[in-house]
Amino acid sequence: MEFILLVPFILGVIDVGYVYLQPEPFYDTIISGAISSPEYRLGAQYFLLRLDQHLLMRHVWQLGVLVVLIPKILSFIEKGEGDELKSILNKWLLIFWGILMMMAILAIMYALEKMFETNLFHSLIVIGNNGGIITFFLYIALFVIGIIPIYFPTILYGYPQQIQAMAITKSEEQPEDLKFGLDKQVVIEKFERLKESRSYLNQNFNLTECSRELEMPSHHISYFLKQQYEVSFTEYKNKLRMEYAKQLIENGYLETNTIEALAQECGFTSRTSFSKTFKTLVEVSPSAYGLSFR
Repeated sequence: MEFILLVPFILGVIDVGYVYLQPEPFYDTIISGAISSPEYRLGAQYFLLRLDQHLLMRHVWQLGVLVVLIPKILSFIEKGEGDELKSILNKWLLIFWGILMMMAILAIMYALEKMFETNLFHSLIVIGNNGGIITFFLYIALFVIGIIPIYFPTILYGYPQQIQAMAITKSEEQPEDLKFGLDKQVVIEKFERLKESRSYLNQNFNLTECSRELEMPSHHISYFLKQQYEVSFTEYKNKLRMEYAKQLIENGYLETNTIEALAQECGFTSRTSFSKTFKTLVEVSPSAYGLSFR
């Protein structure tokens, strides 16, 4: 069944191969005709089909595939309702499908005009003598395809695919630690290694750096921390820093160093932000906490 999708490609390869094997004057005739009469360049005859026929066939195939995909797209959209990442992916998928559908329809209209050498859709021509709304929207579609990933940046990382259990039945629920493809134990081990490396004490340590060290997409990290510990990445990072600060204070760090030094040691750029965070999480100031251990 999938072989049908390759028909335009196979016919194109045959025709291109035929042109390539012909004497040089044959190719020169096609090129000179396209230069001298660009409005008729799509009428160039290859071996099996003309260029405009190739164009029409390719986009008719595209339109057919997009129509066949409708039930699968609807089925995919219904899955994972309520998940923010899935909602973003659904929007991107619908917009991308709509743009491809519009491009296929407009390209078919354009190819038909060139095949019949007439303005079949003359009423749509609104831009100049040689252009029209068809060409205009084709350019717009190509532009939108390029900026969609910028508007939906999370799709650049890839939506977490759900791991399928080998023996799962329809009546069974998928284990929580496999939800969205995240193995809880594996991720916990990664966070344990992060604690041991103490990378979180680096003043420049952020979600991007954490993603690089754990070799996980940043939105996976945020999702896991929210689901597992009910905290954001910043809250988790500050909690680790405060635990380290408490250890230093308990070991007498403030007896020979200042709070400013302690703040820098724990990854903060200022005493004020460190003291505020410490008091929020520990409920006492760093100096008061140190006094309790003297």
